[in-house]
Amino acid sequence: MKKNVIGLFILSVIAITFASAQERQKPQTKLEEIFLSKGDLLIREFYPLQKKGVTGDTSFDWIIVKKAGQERNAVSGLKVEISDYSRTISNKQSAFLDSEEVKELISSIDYFMNLSDQYRVQPPATYTEAYFSTKGDFKIGFYCDGKDMKGFMSAGSIGSVSTFFDIKKFPDIKSILEDAIAKYSK
Repeated sequence: MKKNVIGLFILSVIAITFASAQERQKPQTKLEEIFLSKGDLLIREFYPLQKKGVTGDTSFDWIIVKKAGQERNAVSGLKVEISDYSRTISNKQSAFLDSEEVKELISSIDYFMNLSDQYRVQPPATYTEAYFSTKGDFKIGFYCDGKDMKGFMSAGSIGSVSTFFDIKKFPDIKSILEDAIAKYSK
């Protein structure tokens, strides 16, 4: 009886792990879905928005992807790539945001700017983080530890890559995203 219970427990753990792995392999955004499609002729356009500088080793590209013959149904959004050169082996991770999520991201950055202004006047009593995370494994936010405040971004789910930046960069990031939405979004 005891062996049966242990066997069922092990099978349950394996089934949950397998189901979880399958869930991670599913595309989380429209951009990821079209990037992973097979048997289609794709046209991918990359528009660099900001390369290295606003937040260290982070680049932003607006991407428009079309299936040949179905150009009117283009999918567009943001690709964020974060690089980490601080180790002996460099690491890069990318995250994709659909255009609708970019609009939510802009609103979140507004919130971060207002909240950080409040925290400058009256810091929270304990270490505090505020962040926005996307379906495509991108996270952006800031932390406040007393008077110390830093912005952060990360891309990727397993082995994610992070970067930290001065919170004074939030308006620059917001401006880049607003310009991209105005210029490239349908």
